[in-house]
Parts: sequence; structure tokens; C-alpha cells
Amino acid sequence: MVTDKQYYWEKLGFFGGHPFLDFINTFDDLGKSRELDTIPDWDGLLRWAKHADIINDAEANELKMSYPKKTTQDELNKLRKLRRLGWEVFSTIAAGQSVDSSDLSSLSEQIQWAYSQSTLTQTQQHFTWVTHLSPVKSSINITTIRVRLILSTNDLLSSETSLKIAECGSCTGLFLNNGRGVGRKWCRMKTCGNRAKIHKFRTTK
Repeated sequence: MVTDKQYYWEKLGFFGGHPFLDFINTFDDLGKSRELDTIPDWDGLLRWAKHADIINDAEANELKMSYPKKTTQDELNKLRKLRRLGWEVFSTIAAGQSVDSSDLSSLSEQIQWAYSQSTLTQTQQHFTWVTHLSPVKSSINITTIRVRLILSTNDLLSSETSLKIAECGSCTGLFLNNGRGVGRKWCRMKTCGNRAKIHKFRTTK
């Protein structure tokens, strides 16, 4: 839901606990509809990616200026397909069910592609996969955001952290539930949590 011409992630921050979950959560629906897309265009994607530390300011400026609208729209559509696939997979995991084999296969293809677009490099503290440098002057390209998101997805899937994924009791938001016992029920107390409290109060009355 838009508040003061801002989306919830702009005003209240992220709640997923992981970059790819925050990407999946780019809907401000009041229920399970996933209708209000909070990255409706390329500029919105770049704004979100900066806020999520997927890209920095310089990279955002380069991605904004370097490509025609058709190219950015094609990439945005691929990101939307990735987001839909990611939600199907991780929502199923949150429900404690087995992931559909076709979804898992599709995600596997995405991960293999992302690694093919990346290079293993060493920093002072550890090794990490980074997107290929462009053969021209740019250090990024149109697929950079998608590659980085997919690489983070593989890290999430291949760790025990994936067992902590939960889905909000009100909307489709996914998050890492690190609480004791049952832990969190809502994406945010300021949104779905408060709505649930109000509903319970009115029902009791």
C-alpha cells in the first residue's frame, strides 16, 4: 500500500532478513493477492536495488542512463518472472511442503546461468562470486541486479537458514523467523500485525 507517495519498504524498511526475500516481498498487498507491485518500472527497480544495497549510487546512475526503454523493460520482465518463481519456491518451503520439481528445475537453471555470468574473486577476508566486468568500460551490465539476486538465492537455499523461512499470516510476505518458539506471525507489526490486532478487537467486541 502506498503511504505518503512512498511504498512500505521506502518508509518502514525491509523485513525479510535476506536480499532475495526482500525482493520477493516487493508487493504492498493487504492480503494474499500480490497485486500492488512496488517496483512498477525500471526507475523503481533501481531505487529499490539501491535501498537494498544490491547496487550503489554510481551503478544505479549507469544502469539508468545506458539502456533504451525496450531493453530495460525486457530485463524487468525477466526479474518479475524470477520474483514469481522465487515466491512459489520459498512460500512452499515456508509451508513445510516439497517444492514442485518443475519450479526447482527452473530455479536451478537460473542459478547455473548466474554463476556462468560471474567470476570467483578473493577479497582480504574471503572468496566471493562477482558479476563479470563488461568488455567495454562499464563494470556492470543490464543483468547485474538479476545475477546478484540469484547468487544470493543459492546461498539461502543451500544453508539451514532456509528452514527458518516463514510467511506472514496476513499477506504474502516471507521472512526469516529467528524468534523462539512460534516466533513471528506477521511481516511487520506496524502493518499486518496492527491490522490483525484491530480485526481481533472488533471481532471480540
